[in-house]
Amino acid sequence: MTQALPPAPTSAIDWDSLGFKWVDTNGHVKYIFKDGKWDQGEFVRDSYIKMHVCAPCLNYGQE
Repeated sequence: MTQALPPAPTSAIDWDSLGFKWVDTNGHVKYIFKDGKWDQGEFVRDSYIKMHVCAPCLNYGQE
């Protein structure tokens, strides 16, 4: 399920109090790079991302 992007953060957020602990969110923004350009992006209401098992970022020290 997708919906329009949420509004940008405001100054009402106390950034100094966020810290490095787990902060649960209601989704993430997904962009796709295709044909030499990025799409408009979409907000995805899911805590997980779909990623190929052989994605370079998961190189498991093979390089």
